[in-house]
Amino acid sequence: MFVPGVNRIQTFSNAMAAENFGLELESRIGLRKLNRIFRRWSILSNLTFIRSEIELDEKSKGIQTSQQRPLQGQAPYVVNFQLQYDRPLWDFSATLLYSLVGERISEVGTNNIPDTYQNPSHQLDFVASKAISKVWTVALKAKNLLDPAIESFQDKELVRKTHNGRSIGLNMTAIF
Repeated sequence: MFVPGVNRIQTFSNAMAAENFGLELESRIGLRKLNRIFRRWSILSNLTFIRSEIELDEKSKGIQTSQQRPLQGQAPYVVNFQLQYDRPLWDFSATLLYSLVGERISEVGTNNIPDTYQNPSHQLDFVASKAISKVWTVALKAKNLLDPAIESFQDKELVRKTHNGRSIGLNMTAIF
């Protein structure tokens, strides 16, 4: 939430009470039954639905615009999808991960200024690892490959558009 005044100061205020209700579904499917070619491939997925609501205490009711709203930062749904290749004899694995997080409040509105909502966000990551000896493993991690725009809105008006950027890392690990 933002405190009114000449300078915009962002602060936090706890609600008197909050509730979260959710349902999470997970699945893992080995693709070997489709065809012998796919015997080392699997698909993992996760789907979460969440309903959240806060109850404001008396002193916050005059400042915050929304008297009843979802928890700030809590998305109503999250989707994760993973395509995995595993080759144990080669000590090699590779995974492509996709994640979708639903629209959520990024900033709580104050003094009749509406809440700021961040649009649903997508992320695509890739991870591969290979043991190069009994002690050493090398891993490649590429995060946020799509680098989509992250947009935030107040009453359908765009107030912020950012990109998190991509990151690629190569690391070696030793287990003694």
